[in-house]
Amino acid sequence: MSAFLSSDSPFYKELSPRSYSVVTEKEHGKDHTVFDDAPCEWSKARGATHTLYCGDGQGKGTRPAILKKTVMFVGTNEIDNNIVWEKWNLISYKTLRFIK
Repeated sequence: MSAFLSSDSPFYKELSPRSYSVVTEKEHGKDHTVFDDAPCEWSKARGATHTLYCGDGQGKGTRPAILKKTVMFVGTNEIDNNIVWEKWNLISYKTLRFIK
């Protein structure tokens, strides 16, 4: 997964106005960009508070997420019209841009 959103990304127009943080997950030590607000109303209604940016290629895009100080829950699948959450332990959490 890519950590940073570029201006030529198809998601740039939607995500660039939002506040975002960069988190480092513990298991693989990879950086990920997490934007404030859920990716859609459907995921927001099921508890998502953030959007995880996963890159621009095939099978990439965004995923719903719930970001806490030391963990992040990432929507990895959908079963019976609900989100399946996977827990990621975090070793770093940095807010890079805050927009009120």
